[in-house]
Amino acid sequence: MIDFSYNLSTELRESLEKIEDCRRQVILTMLSPKSELTLKWEKLAEKIYGISVLGKDGWEKGQIIKILASGGKKRRSREKRVISIRRAFDYIHFNWFISSEEITEKTVGTIYEKLCIGKYKTGNEQIISLLRFVEKANEHPIVKAGIIYNQIINLSPFDQENLVMASLLSYLFLNKYGYNFRGFMVLEECFLKSKGEYQEILVKTKESGNITLWLEYFARGLTEQLEKVVREISKENFQNGKSPSFWDLSERQKEILSILENPDVKMTNRKAQKLFGVSQITASRDLTKLATLGLVLQHGKGRSVFYTKI
Repeated sequence: MIDFSYNLSTELRESLEKIEDCRRQVILTMLSPKSELTLKWEKLAEKIYGISVLGKDGWEKGQIIKILASGGKKRRSREKRVISIRRAFDYIHFNWFISSEEITEKTVGTIYEKLCIGKYKTGNEQIISLLRFVEKANEHPIVKAGIIYNQIINLSPFDQENLVMASLLSYLFLNKYGYNFRGFMVLEECFLKSKGEYQEILVKTKESGNITLWLEYFARGLTEQLEKVVREISKENFQNGKSPSFWDLSERQKEILSILENPDVKMTNRKAQKLFGVSQITASRDLTKLATLGLVLQHGKGRSVFYTKI
């Protein structure tokens, strides 16, 4: 059952126009492959950092960068959480970038379970109704993403992790409609700049049932964040806290990427060993680095793990 209302105010429409202008600039700006990879990696760390601050987890950005760079091999609780959020983002990017498929409760359940927080319980009428409404609404993708974020926070339909799911599902809708801005946009940065206003507007919209104020705030924050992104990429002015060598690939790693350009090919540790005459440890290091940099996607667990090109 849908129990909220909104209208497309003048302010909201103006923000959407500015966002469209920024989107064109982001899409059309040429970056070197290394620069694009660096910025995407930095923005992923910022997304996870922003989620942690809003959720009062107390992580530091440097810690998150370190965990992402290591692949979370130690598997302590913090490492597991960071890596699980990263895998949820990977799933959204790999499976839902410009998709004609309908986002259903099953999609939500897949993302929820990738956070390693237990089995998703199907039949949640709040989520089903919300998804059905947003999918059928003839609205701008930014408006759809704003509705999803607001309602997941205000309804809190999950047993836990409602804030993380609000972010992930917003990115899901943005990706589906081609509004991921090359992975450079960080929703959470908008909220952290005005955390008091962010919390106040969420409370007000929950009490009133009218979420226009939130949609205005959401679009205004995105506009400011995207204008910053445009400035960054026009000057290639960004930092990632890693040494230049972190981004360097060996000839063998480059060859693995070349092989995986064929969408029908999968790479396993054993296959890498045979192709390049290397040990299991060396093959594992190569594949882990490519996955850490976001160049390949890991599937499965244990001995059934394989990799594909993103």
